[in-house]
Amino acid sequence: LQLWKTRRVLGEPVPNRFRPECSKDYKEWLKKSLAGTIKPGPNVPHIIADVGAKHQIRLHQLQEKLDRNELEYQRRHSEDAKVIAQLKQELQKSRQCMSELDDSMEQQIQSVERFRHQEGARLARDHLWANRYAMWEEVA
Repeated sequence: LQLWKTRRVLGEPVPNRFRPECSKDYKEWLKKSLAGTIKPGPNVPHIIADVGAKHQIRLHQLQEKLDRNELEYQRRHSEDAKVIAQLKQELQKSRQCMSELDDSMEQQIQSVERFRHQEGARLARDHLWANRYAMWEEVA
């Protein structure tokens, strides 16, 4: 029964590192180092809780959450930037179309003014001016 406590390497006895007095010192050292960190658990009378390890785990979890949130923010920011760029292009195209439409209406008004002596030309001119004004009011 005592054979497992002593080992032999190449026929020479190896000193026992797990002597009872060493393990007793270790237990006392462990109790002193863990003083104040022993908390009762629900199923076990006492659980040794490493407060430093708990804080390290919590810090790691918070850093992972921060990284996830930062990636989500960057993804949303890039999506928003794409949408804004697309809307700016559409707005530029719309302004160009409005300018072309305004030029076209101005040409129509000028072509109608050549016939200003006729009653229909005056009505058409007034109608074109009203349409042009309504168009710019709707845009503004």
